[in-house]
Amino acid sequence: MTKGGFIQIVIIVAAVVLGLVTFAVNKRVSKVPEPVFSPQREVTSNLNVKVVSPTPSLPPKSVTPSPVLALPTSQACPGYNDANSLREFIFCAFGFREEAASRIRNTTSIVVKDLNSTSGGGLWYAVSRKVELLTAQREAAVHELSHAFWEDERGDSQRRLSLVKDLIKLATLDKNTNSQYVNAINFAYEYVWGTGDWKGMFCAYDQKTCVNKDPRNLTDQEVIDFTRSYIILDHEIYAGFSSWTMGKINSGSHQLPSFMATHFTEEFSGSTKAVPYYEGGPQ
Repeated sequence: MTKGGFIQIVIIVAAVVLGLVTFAVNKRVSKVPEPVFSPQREVTSNLNVKVVSPTPSLPPKSVTPSPVLALPTSQACPGYNDANSLREFIFCAFGFREEAASRIRNTTSIVVKDLNSTSGGGLWYAVSRKVELLTAQREAAVHELSHAFWEDERGDSQRRLSLVKDLIKLATLDKNTNSQYVNAINFAYEYVWGTGDWKGMFCAYDQKTCVNKDPRNLTDQEVIDFTRSYIILDHEIYAGFSSWTMGKINSGSHQLPSFMATHFTEEFSGSTKAVPYYEGGPQ
């Protein structure tokens, strides 16, 4: 073999090896996992302090607070640059009735950790009556402010009873004859009977202590007692439907039948000025 022929063989072998390495690297890069988007989950302590994880789950952010800016929001409602003005924006954008907004405003406090993030998360401190939002996510804000509103409402055992019974009624509606409420029926069904490894709203926050019979067969007194002892989570049922509808209780893809919507008419007018997240609006 001549020297030139030998050099040509070496060049060919090197090219083949380089091609295999490039293919392996590209294949490995293509398998980098995407962020996991998980459903919202909530836990509380014995003091009924609720912690909500971000929805969806996003990569961790730096703990360094972002600079507070005057954020654009909606042409129909003023912008916000602190916790109180964010709360006013939420009241305006999602149709809180003035009576409800005034009560929340005058009987609770609010803190927002990062106004420039919308990754979600929040807490309701029932004892100190404080709403704490981890970010400016609209869904989380409506959810926690609705906890604050329901805190006083649930003192009436008949209010708790009626909400729970109508949740069960909604969950068992015939989808064929109530096609405009299919999304609400599905949502209610998961609240009553759970989904996946989550057991639903008829189990305590620890997901271990649960109602020991078919919810459809509960007596009125059992519902009252189970809600009083936080085994049926009326708090989460109310706040959950509030943030699921974002105040649009009578229209849109998350509308509620009138018997269910009536539980929310003291807080929401049903007339909103911002597009909710589930219709493509901002988080």
